[in-house]
Amino acid sequence: ADIEDAQFAVDVISTDEQRIALAFHQLTETFTYAQAGPDRLLHWHGRVYALALPAVLDIDVLGAAVGAAGVAGLESPMPGTVVKLLVRAGEHVVAGQPLVVIEAMKMEHTVSAPHAGTVARLPFAAGALVPKGAALAEITHL
Repeated sequence: ADIEDAQFAVDVISTDEQRIALAFHQLTETFTYAQAGPDRLLHWHGRVYALALPAVLDIDVLGAAVGAAGVAGLESPMPGTVVKLLVRAGEHVVAGQPLVVIEAMKMEHTVSAPHAGTVARLPFAAGALVPKGAALAEITHL
């Protein structure tokens, strides 16, 4: 959010038709809307701010789109974060070799090569959020 030429990360704590609670800049405040509807306005410290709520993204829906071209056995088993890439593009791998480690629900999951081959592509870097079903690697057969 931009507030008085400064930027803050803003988290929506709760919302209903009349109020919204926001956490930002180490504060949590509840605001009453000055105007409801899609272009919500709220008052804060004598100024009026427009509030646009982003559309909710469903990571599983995104995963279906991203993972549609995936290779069996190389998809993310659940939404998570890439923790480590254990191989590089162009590297030869054997069946069962660990390729990518993801973290989901505070647990690490290792995705391994389903067959021997060459790593053609690793579409996600360490730190990337991945949806369920996203192809984490592409391996060509030897």
